[in-house]
Amino acid sequence: WSSDVCSSDLLKELYGTMMITTTIKDRHVDVYVVSDSLYDDLARMELRVLDLKGNLRWSEVAAADIKANACSQVLSRDLSRYILPFDTDNVVLNIRIYRDDRIIAESNRYFCLPKSLRLRRPALTVRELPALDGYRRFEVKSSVLAKNAELSFNDDPSLFDRNYLDLLPGERYEFRITDSAFPADASGKIKIHSLIDTY
Repeated sequence: WSSDVCSSDLLKELYGTMMITTTIKDRHVDVYVVSDSLYDDLARMELRVLDLKGNLRWSEVAAADIKANACSQVLSRDLSRYILPFDTDNVVLNIRIYRDDRIIAESNRYFCLPKSLRLRRPALTVRELPALDGYRRFEVKSSVLAKNAELSFNDDPSLFDRNYLDLLPGERYEFRITDSAFPADASGKIKIHSLIDTY
């Protein structure tokens, strides 16, 4: 289960000028960062292996030596001690790169195909946060991994500033409403669908 790490065809969670990608073979992981920046960067990287209920299996904090305008290998790890062969469908590798305690790149990587993941139906909560810069904001939490989560209102997902994310268990995710005509009492009417709803 591997990929062409520097291919421009890869779709990753992208923040600004940087994205994370990996190659995974068996349970060995190589981590790369693709940067469009004009400057080299030494950033803090946090890696976690979680099961799909959110239990921590392994974590590490490391320095990521990111080269300007290049695809740089920043880490190589054998995770076979933490991921057993029969459990590859029940874990996710979360990788975050920080600058000044702010996430500048993030990626969730898996050890099997999405259709093989041991997904469970999530309990999801939505609450409205105070408005900021003219946008209405909503916080979403999931009890278990919600893969490819899509928020919609009146079956329209385009009202939200982002969508189709993997919601990790217990993490808080903020979504902003880009439509100023969004109804005042809409938080209870937001629908969330994820990959398990397609089965």
